[in-house]
Amino acid sequence: MSGSADTKELSALEPVNVVRNQVPPICASNSTSNTINSSDSVNAITFEDVPGQSKADVRLVILTYMRSGSTFVSEFFNIHKQVFFSFEPEWSIQKRYLSDERVFFFDKDSRVPNTKDFFGEDSMSVDIVRSFLNCTFLSIDPQTLTQWTLNKSLTTRSYLRCKAYFPGMFGILRCLPILRRTCLAARVIVVKTICFGMKQAEKLMKADPKVKIIHLLRDPRATLSSRVAARELALKNMDSFSKDFCKRILQDLNDTQRMKGMYPGRLLTVRYEDVAWEPVTSATRLLAFAGLHLDEELRQTVWNMTSAGLKDDCSFCTTRNNSRATAAAWRLKRDLDFFSKVDASCVEIYKLLGYLPLATEAHLRNLSVPFYLDSEQVRESEFAESCEVWRSPKAMRFQVRSILRLLVLLALLTLLFVILYNNGLADTKVLSAMVRAPTNCVSKTTRNISNSVNTITFEDVPGTSKADVRLVIATYMRSGSTLVGEFFNIHKQVFYFFEPLWSIQKRYLSGEPVFFFDKDERAPNTNGFFGEDSMSVDIIGTSLNCSFLSIDPRTLTQWTLYRSLAPGSYLRCKEKSPGVFGILRCLPILRRTCMAARVTVVKTIRFSLKQAEKLMKVDPRVKVIHLLRDPRATFSSQAEMGEFPLKDVGNFSKQFCQRILQDLEDAQRMKGMHPGRFLTVRYEDVAWEPVTSATRLLAFAGLHLDEELRQTVWNMTSAGLKDDCCYCTTRNNSRATAAAWRLKRDFDFFSKVDASCVGIYKLLGYLPLATEAHLRNLSVPFYLDSEQVRGLW
Repeated sequence: MSGSADTKELSALEPVNVVRNQVPPICASNSTSNTINSSDSVNAITFEDVPGQSKADVRLVILTYMRSGSTFVSEFFNIHKQVFFSFEPEWSIQKRYLSDERVFFFDKDSRVPNTKDFFGEDSMSVDIVRSFLNCTFLSIDPQTLTQWTLNKSLTTRSYLRCKAYFPGMFGILRCLPILRRTCLAARVIVVKTICFGMKQAEKLMKADPKVKIIHLLRDPRATLSSRVAARELALKNMDSFSKDFCKRILQDLNDTQRMKGMYPGRLLTVRYEDVAWEPVTSATRLLAFAGLHLDEELRQTVWNMTSAGLKDDCSFCTTRNNSRATAAAWRLKRDLDFFSKVDASCVEIYKLLGYLPLATEAHLRNLSVPFYLDSEQVRESEFAESCEVWRSPKAMRFQVRSILRLLVLLALLTLLFVILYNNGLADTKVLSAMVRAPTNCVSKTTRNISNSVNTITFEDVPGTSKADVRLVIATYMRSGSTLVGEFFNIHKQVFYFFEPLWSIQKRYLSGEPVFFFDKDERAPNTNGFFGEDSMSVDIIGTSLNCSFLSIDPRTLTQWTLYRSLAPGSYLRCKEKSPGVFGILRCLPILRRTCMAARVTVVKTIRFSLKQAEKLMKVDPRVKVIHLLRDPRATFSSQAEMGEFPLKDVGNFSKQFCQRILQDLEDAQRMKGMHPGRFLTVRYEDVAWEPVTSATRLLAFAGLHLDEELRQTVWNMTSAGLKDDCCYCTTRNNSRATAAAWRLKRDFDFFSKVDASCVGIYKLLGYLPLATEAHLRNLSVPFYLDSEQVRGLW
């Protein structure tokens, strides 16, 4: 029986189908919705929080490996009415480990994954699994609480139906009480995972005596064959992959051997082949390990899943025509050479678990020849003496008969006691204690869960920004934009946002979805970062409008905020308040600061003029400064920062100058359509006359450069102050800095840039370099005066 987690959403999953405009009954009550209570100065955003702790009798982890039949085995628990079941909760966390993406939580600080420690004891995986086992969902990141694996669990359906109606992280907070109540009501909480090591499981067992582990294994040949079929593994990598895979399993088995002595009765090793051979008997014992009973209805369901001859054309589904035949089907799907490589890598595992190496092609294809020992024979091994390995059906039947005899004896003793009681020989209180149902036998539907609630409340500042001008400084990397942006940053009537698209661009490169407070998460279109429908347009627009609840948490905590003076009070608040809740507590400070500004300014190197034009069409207060610099200076600086290899300057400069040329064509059109709202600026002109330039730039935004600011600009550019920081805004001499690139690269480097960017030179007045002497002679100008270039200033 094959089945496990995949690294992508599967078409076989049944989605939660809802109609957006119809309020679901499960979410209709006031207690599960956030309310906005208006006052003269603030709104209150309030969410329900369900108090209390999980009283589950057992917290079970099914620890296994990809394509080891775990989806099938875990379904025994998923269909049980007294179980809260979670399917692969670390799926998105593992993706973040692979992409090195920062993980955000509601109630604690964000964390950057240690990419080398996913299976370590301090991994975020341990925290995620623990939170699911304890029903503490506010300690789980929003992406995990919306990932596709939730659809595989029956117990999350009401929460998902609610979440489908309410977007964003506010929707998660609105619907989490439903998930939490369902979890708190369960007698047994189960997590099935292929992304967990036995050492991580041990950490949970040490901390909580209610934690139990089922360690599910399958013949590595079947597992790896299935992974090749699912295109999760290339045949050419079989040698190295099988060695690594079996090394991991062997480590887990060694840890298991040690842990079973330390935690008797709390760890069970199970072979998938034994489950597939006797599924109903196996389901009975697996559920009994968690203190659960397989009633007649569930017994019929298990039989239908495994033995009823139903259609089994879905490789990730839990229903199989015949689970016994499925367990051996791998022997007909690959050649002997494939399995021989696995045999060579996994021989130690075979010895411990009773799998048999394949000697010949005939042995492989003859399904009547067994490929593993009976579990009774495995129990006699040295490993099994300290490890409770799955017993054979025969041994199981003997054990069941023994249990039945014991139950009959207990029934007779109870009957005898009742007779004595009726004769007045037993104390009433003693009898009451004997016949009262133990707490851990109360069903999920009748367990008493407190109806009391707590609330999570955040302030929200009403109103809209009244800024006279909303300014975008659109430019390119290493084009002097930090200096130009600083003219606005230091002005007291400006709210300045430095590079708000920094983290969004990273998400476009990694393909990670972006989460928002008040709208659905979006997966970036990796080919459309500079397009008009890009999330970049929304982020810039909301930044200019002070609508910070429409911005994702990563953007609201990224390092670029520290380059702006305006968010200082917000950042000091955020340092004392962790997680997403901390952002919500501190956002009113940022919003008030923004709404008080006369001018809001965004400086970005990650925005095209087509995107800027979209904002200009929607809002007549939006203006654009298009800042450019000599491409030779830009590329020299980018090469110094390691942005591209020197040998690739030809190809890189072609792509870069093509982007600038497209922006210049758009600029020419936009100036005619939006007169007085678009300004083209050369960095060289700013560096040559910084005070005069600052005056013009501020005046374009309706601002005045007073004497104090004039002195600050002069100190930044002309006072001879130290300038050893490549990202700083202070320069010893801005004129000398603007020409310094001519001494840093050879003539061939700049000749390649000239060849790629000649079209830009003609439009902006830059001059190609004829000789090495021309390049090095700083008294010879490398651009025309701006008065000679039509369209500048």
